[in-house]
Amino acid sequence: MRWFRSCLGLFFFLLISTSSPFLPASAVPMTVPDAWLWVANQGQFAPEVQFYAGDGQSRVWLAADALWLTRWRDDAGTHDLAGVHLQLTWENAGAAAALAGLTPQPARINYLKGADPAAWVQGVATFAAVRWDGLYPGVSLVAQGGGDEVVLIVQARDAAALSQMRLRVAGAEGLQPAGDGTWLARTPSGLVRLPRFLDAQGMPLSLRRQGSVLVVMPASSSPYARFLPPSSSIVPPALISGSPTMTFSTFLGSSSDDAPEAGIAVDREGSVYVAGITTSPDFPTTPGAFDTNYNQPGPGEFDGDIFLSKFSADGTTLLYSTFLGGTDTDVVRDIEVDATGAVYLAGYTYSPNFPTTPDAYSPTWNGGYGDAFVTRVNSAGSALLFSTFLGGSVFDKIQSLALNGAGAIFVTGETLSPDFPTTPGAFDQLFNNDGFSAYVDAFVTGFQPDGSALLFSTFLGGQYNDYGLVIAIGRQGAIFIAGETRALDFPTTPQAFDTSFNGGSSDGFVTKMNPSGSALFFSTYLGGFDTDSVADMALNAAGGVYLIGQTGSTNFPITPGAYDAVCESCFTPDFYVTRLALNGQQLVYSTYIGGSEGEYARKIAVGAAGIIYGWGRSYSFDFPVTPDAFDTILGGSADTVLFRLDMTTSTLSYSTFLGGNDLVVDNAYGLVWRRTSTGDSLYLSGGTYSADFPVTAEAYDTGYNGGEDAFIVRFDHTPPP
Repeated sequence: MRWFRSCLGLFFFLLISTSSPFLPASAVPMTVPDAWLWVANQGQFAPEVQFYAGDGQSRVWLAADALWLTRWRDDAGTHDLAGVHLQLTWENAGAAAALAGLTPQPARINYLKGADPAAWVQGVATFAAVRWDGLYPGVSLVAQGGGDEVVLIVQARDAAALSQMRLRVAGAEGLQPAGDGTWLARTPSGLVRLPRFLDAQGMPLSLRRQGSVLVVMPASSSPYARFLPPSSSIVPPALISGSPTMTFSTFLGSSSDDAPEAGIAVDREGSVYVAGITTSPDFPTTPGAFDTNYNQPGPGEFDGDIFLSKFSADGTTLLYSTFLGGTDTDVVRDIEVDATGAVYLAGYTYSPNFPTTPDAYSPTWNGGYGDAFVTRVNSAGSALLFSTFLGGSVFDKIQSLALNGAGAIFVTGETLSPDFPTTPGAFDQLFNNDGFSAYVDAFVTGFQPDGSALLFSTFLGGQYNDYGLVIAIGRQGAIFIAGETRALDFPTTPQAFDTSFNGGSSDGFVTKMNPSGSALFFSTYLGGFDTDSVADMALNAAGGVYLIGQTGSTNFPITPGAYDAVCESCFTPDFYVTRLALNGQQLVYSTYIGGSEGEYARKIAVGAAGIIYGWGRSYSFDFPVTPDAFDTILGGSADTVLFRLDMTTSTLSYSTFLGGNDLVVDNAYGLVWRRTSTGDSLYLSGGTYSADFPVTAEAYDTGYNGGEDAFIVRFDHTPPP
């Protein structure tokens, strides 16, 4: 909507067409300061909308029987655009009511939404005013606007015709006179002026209150304006149906494979960080970065270095980019950024010479096949603030990390090491397998903020494989861990939602641990009689637990009223989305999501008011996508998919494919949601083999580089309030 800026300062004469049978020939065209352009809907808005106009903090959408008036709030320059929406409906309007633009203007508007030119809407017509014809028998209405005011010119054959008009106002707490013949709507965001009514000669029509209604007072007629209290359903259709806009999309990589497996992070300025593994010696780095040289493998060693790259908020500039690793394979699994811009990376390495810092908890290699690591990089990407190994004598992997409010670092993963370091008083200090079988235990470990010592460290698991896949910090420092277990004796708590293994090769699990790592608040299985796993977990401000994963179980626990109660592809997995109660004892919501060919979940993010976003990969040509999707067609053998699920209404309010047409799959890795002054921003990272993956013209890298390229995408969306 920013293209209206180009119209500021202009003055248009809004000429009322003499083709109207109800407009006297002697009428004088009106002049409205800072007049709005009215933009026709040629497919860029929701179908209910026929015309749109706006400027400053006001927006107006016109439909055949209604108008939506939006007044954005800007409290003391804070740009809080939560705003209010008023719906003004013409009750009992004629079925033949139609809108027509008046006085065409030279301006043409282009809507270049997304990277596909075929989806762009260009050359949209603009007008100086809009007229309703056939609104009521013998009545038409002309809409104009300027500054922050809407003007409605009533054209009636006679007083009897005018008396048919009934105007219902919804979304206001009440109405009060403004003292100039107009009325104001009281709203949570302040007072909003209702449209000014004029007669066909441009003379003002006064309104006054009679009981609980407003009455327009021309000669002897009485059209009514009623009001209803605020309602969440009072939302302009353009906001309901508008699809997210691709703000930027860029490749990142070089001649070989570059996969941002650690995901994506966003700082308070909107800068974007991605980390992953690259096998490209010529991966792009920047001068002054910590390590600008690819760490070539030694004899008999495998290939692969970690990369860490930071982008500007608009995706056009690579602010820094560095390698990180030793001479063997190094794998990063998670990334976080703190308030100072320092970046935390965690994963595992096969390199005994992986870079560490002298004062770190464990600066030397612990032996075996590989060690886990935790590294903190300074805000310039030029030095390590600390870097430490973590592990025992066999093999150890970190899969996820989280920070608490004090800067302490918490990690989870799996270990084959019976001597993995644990601390006195920890929940479980004993490895749960015999040390000879290739069975892993999950672990949970907390570090001091400077990485110099352990806060605690504990095993978590049973007598078979247990994988800690995601960790999050809740209210009052509680630690949430989720993942996958194959153990019949995984530790659960009484009254937990599910205390028994359900069958198949694995179940998901969710565990809530106290801040010191010494006890469980709750711990539960999650699954059905086939294979189930938790891929990601997110918490809301109240401590609610949201989970995404994949399941092959036709009896996976689904709640009444779920979006989809049937597993569409249980020979191959479906997504599931589940919300667990605060006490871990029941499910608040749980549903399948998928098509007929199989889905693999990656990330979940919790938005506002029951909205969640899911990110993963689908092989299903019939994965449920919405009509306003960025891409409605599966490309290649598998695409990434992004969806928005409203748990309060159990509706899939947006869903899209995202990918190219190469037969090799597009991979989903990272997802971050941020609430901004204009709505929701979604940051996505993934990997693609497709040269035609959609990128934006001004992006950092618009050309495919070969192998698996990383991609970074930002979508912006204004959701229903």
